[in-house]
Amino acid sequence: MTRSPLSPGLPTLALVAALANVACSKASYTPYKPYKEVLCTRSDLSGCVIQDVSVTGGVKVPEGAVKDKIATAETSRSLLGLLENVPILSLWDRITVDYEKLDPFVLERDLARVERIYRARGYYEAHARAARVTRPSKDRLRIEIVVDEGAPVLVGGVHLLFDWGAGGRLPPSKVLDAVEKATAPVEPGATFSESLLEDARKSVARALTDQGYAYATVEAKAKVDLGPHRAEVSYEANLGPLSTFGAITVEGAGDLPLARIRKTIRINEGEPYSTAKLDSAQGALTDLRVFGTVDVAPQLAPPDRQASARPSRVPVVFRVTQTALKTGKAGFGFEVGDRVAVHGVAGWENRNFLGGLRALTLEAKPGFVLYPYTLASIFQTKPDVLPELRVHTALAQPGFVEARTRGLVSADFNMYQLQPTGTLGYIEVTNNAGVEREWWGRRVHVGVFAKVQFDQPVDLTIPVKVEPTGGGYNFLVIPYAQFIGTLDLRYGLDGKKRDPINPHSGIYLANDFQIAVGPGNISSTDLRERVELRGYIPVTQKLTIALRFAGGVLFPFGGALAQAPDTAHADFDPTLWRTKSDKNYDPVYDAANYHRPTGCKPVEPPGEVCRGRYIQVLQLRGFTSGGTNSNRGYAYNSVGQQEQIPGISALSAGRTGVPIPLATGGMALWEASVELRFPVYEKWSGTIFLDGSDVRDKLADLGAPFAPHLSTGFGIRYATPVGALRADVGLRIPGAQVIGLGVHCAAFDPSVDPSKLQICQPGKPQGAGSYIDEKYGQSGSIAGAPLTLSLAIGEAF
Repeated sequence: MTRSPLSPGLPTLALVAALANVACSKASYTPYKPYKEVLCTRSDLSGCVIQDVSVTGGVKVPEGAVKDKIATAETSRSLLGLLENVPILSLWDRITVDYEKLDPFVLERDLARVERIYRARGYYEAHARAARVTRPSKDRLRIEIVVDEGAPVLVGGVHLLFDWGAGGRLPPSKVLDAVEKATAPVEPGATFSESLLEDARKSVARALTDQGYAYATVEAKAKVDLGPHRAEVSYEANLGPLSTFGAITVEGAGDLPLARIRKTIRINEGEPYSTAKLDSAQGALTDLRVFGTVDVAPQLAPPDRQASARPSRVPVVFRVTQTALKTGKAGFGFEVGDRVAVHGVAGWENRNFLGGLRALTLEAKPGFVLYPYTLASIFQTKPDVLPELRVHTALAQPGFVEARTRGLVSADFNMYQLQPTGTLGYIEVTNNAGVEREWWGRRVHVGVFAKVQFDQPVDLTIPVKVEPTGGGYNFLVIPYAQFIGTLDLRYGLDGKKRDPINPHSGIYLANDFQIAVGPGNISSTDLRERVELRGYIPVTQKLTIALRFAGGVLFPFGGALAQAPDTAHADFDPTLWRTKSDKNYDPVYDAANYHRPTGCKPVEPPGEVCRGRYIQVLQLRGFTSGGTNSNRGYAYNSVGQQEQIPGISALSAGRTGVPIPLATGGMALWEASVELRFPVYEKWSGTIFLDGSDVRDKLADLGAPFAPHLSTGFGIRYATPVGALRADVGLRIPGAQVIGLGVHCAAFDPSVDPSKLQICQPGKPQGAGSYIDEKYGQSGSIAGAPLTLSLAIGEAF
C-alpha cells in the first residue's frame, strides 16, 4: 500500500479555499471538497477505507497483540476522529488522516498470520475462521476477524541438559541457582509460549556468562504433542571453559587520564569473567559524560580454539569516542501564568577540570518579574520590575572514595520572589557537600548530602533593600542532612528499553528524607519525609495511563516550629487595612493598630515564638502544593493553608487594600494524579488528567474535612529532544474542592472585593458567588471561569 506525499503548503491552501468558499456561499451552494474523495465502488471492496479492525473470539490472547502484528490496519485519525463531522474543522481531520485501505489478498494472508500468532502463544489448534467485512457507511468498512482459540498447549516438563566440558565437573550451586531462576517463567503447567521459551534461553545464556562461562551457548527445544496438549521443554547448554578476564584495554580515550578511566571500569585482570560486570563498566563510563559512545568488545577465541582454551583468559577492549569536554550554553525564556517573568540562562562546563575527570559547572539565570502582572491582568497597571538571579556552581569528582561513587560540592546563590503576590523575596545562599552512587544498571540512585541554607528576607523593589521586613520575617540559617533514593523502572514502547522521558510502562519511586538541626528560633530542628510513586500502564501500544501519588510529613522537635506561635495579634482585621491613599488614613492610629513593624510582642514568653517567624520557617521547611507539576487546577503553591500576614502580605488594590493571603506551608501533604496519554498527529500528543491534593498543619487534619481540591482538564504536547513542550488547561471541579460544601462554593479568589464575599459553611445553602474559606487555598480565574493555564517543558510526571 502506498500513499502520495502531502505537500507542505496543501493544508494552508485547503483551509484558505474552504473559508473563502464559505464566505461566498449562496442558496444553491455546493460544498467544495479540497481533499480527494475516497470512493468505495468495487465489488470486492478493494481500495475502501478501513474504519475499524477487531479480533473476536479470542480470550487469552489480547486483541492489541494481534492487531499490532497484522498488515490490515484501521485508519488512524488525529484527535481520535473527534473533528470528522465538525463543520470547517473536519478539514483538518481529512488532511491529516492516514487512510488505511482494504486489500483482499493482504487480508487473506493476515488470517494465516493470526493463526501463527496464536500458535506462537501455545494455541496450536487456533483457527481464524472468517474475516467479516461490513459497511457502516457508504465509504467506510469494518473488518472483524473471528478466531477459535482451541485448547492451549501446556508445559509438561522442563529438562536441563548440560555439557559440563572435559572432566564433567559440576558448576557451583550459585550457577545452578541462576539457571533455575532464568527458566522459572517456563514452568510445568504454564501455557507454552515460543517467545517465553526464547526469552528463557537468552536468560540462561546470560546467567552462565555472568557466572564466568564466557563461551557458554544454549539451545532451547520444545516437543509438542497435540494429543494431550503438552510440550516437553529442554535446554541444552554447552558451558565451555570457566573463564577469567584477560588484559583490559581502552582505545580512543585520547589525552584523558587513563588511570581514572580504569578505576571507573573496575575490572582487574584475572577476575572471574562476567557479562554483568562488563555492562556495569559500560554504564559507568557513559555516566562520566566525556564519551560520546562506549563499546565493549570481549576478545573471545575462535570456535576452533575454544575447546582447548581451559581455563581461558578473555581480553576485553573498551572502544570509546571522546566528546567535547568544554561546553557553553545561553538562552532565554519567559513565563506567563500567576505571574509574568523573563529569564535568561548562561552556563559553562568543563568535564575534565584540572584533570582527573572532574566536572566543573557554572550557571547563571538572571531575570526579572513584572509585578503585579498575571495572565488574567496583563498590562492593566504599571508594573514594578523585580530582579531575580540564580547562580549555581558545582564540582563533581568521579571515583571519590570508591570507583563508582561520585563526590559533589556545590554552592548556590539565589535572589527570588517568595510569592507571586508580593515584592517580598529572599537572598539565599546554600552550600552542599555529599556523595552519590548508582546501582543495578543505573536503576537505583542513592545520595547523602550535608547542606547549610542561609536566608535573608529582602524587598525586591529596586533598589533591593536588605533589612528586616517586619511581620517577624528575619534572617534564618537551616543546616540539614539529606538522604535521597530513587528506583527507576520506566520503559518505552517495547517494554524493555528504559525511557524516563516518554515512559509507556513501569514504575518510579523516590524518597527524600531530611534531618534539620538548627540554632534556636532562627532555624528548625525537625525530621522531614517525602515519598513519591509513579506508575505507567500500557492500555494499547498508543494509549498510556499514568498514575502518581506523593505524600509528606514534617515532625518538628526543636527550633521555631516546635514552639507555640504568638497569637497576640490574631484579631487583626484585614478588612480595615488602610494605605496612605485612603481618605480615612491616620498615620498614628493605623501605625499603632494595623501597620505593626514586626507583628510580634517585643519579648516572647517562654515556649512561644513570633507568629511571623513561625510561618517564615514553615514556608521554607513545610510542604506546598499546586502548579504545573502538581495540582494543575491551581496556581503555584495555591493549594492548602493560606493566611494574611500583617507586614508581609502584599496589598490588593482590587480588594480595597486588604492583604492578599500567602501560602504558609503545612506539615502534612498528599498529592495524586491520573492521566490518559494518547497520540494526536506525528509529534503532537494529548492528555486528559485528574489532579487532587491537600496541605494541612498535621496528618490528622487531612480528613477534617476532606479537601481533595479536585481539578480536571486536558493538555497538548509537542515532542522535542529535551522533552515534551506542553500546555495544560485545568478546571476546578465544582463541589469537589472541600467535601461537604455546595457546588456554588468556588476556591477563594483574592481579587474579589471583601464586601461581596460570602464564605461557605457546611450544611448551609450557598448562593452564586460563595467562596471557600481561604485557609483551604486560593486561586484566581480566567475570564471568570475557574481555570488555570500551565506551560512547561517535560511531562508533569
